[in-house]
Amino acid sequence: MSNIDPIKLRQLMARLETIAGIHQGFEELNAGLTRPIENFVQEMQQKYDFSG
Repeated sequence: MSNIDPIKLRQLMARLETIAGIHQGFEELNAGLTRPIENFVQEMQQKYDFSG
């Protein structure tokens, strides 16, 4: 067996985490677990005290 490149392994892990996150997002979207963007924007404006 050849040596495993730790940098390539970290890159692969990051890609897999990204893919898993995207997959979870699609599952939530398909399950109707979303909210209007306006609600999100308003929440962020209040949380971080800025206006759009």
